[in-house]
Amino acid sequence: MKTRGKRKSSLTYGMMGMLILGLLVPLTIIAFSMVYMMSLTLGRQVERTIVSSTEKAAEICGIKLEEIWTASKNASYTGTIRESYY
Repeated sequence: MKTRGKRKSSLTYGMMGMLILGLLVPLTIIAFSMVYMMSLTLGRQVERTIVSSTEKAAEICGIKLEEIWTASKNASYTGTIRESYY
């Protein structure tokens, strides 16, 4: 009788081992690969967003500097400052 109980528990452990190898290991590998791919995609999107935002901010700063330069030039050449000084 002792050999039957030993065989039964051995069979149970064998089935659990097959379950772990056949189901849990592939699921774990798939989950890790999905997380890895998502992190790569997210990193690329963040990089593109930062580059785009930086380019737009530089463009806006350039436009504002041109407006300031034009306003300064107009004030100097129209005589507004000179008239206010006198």
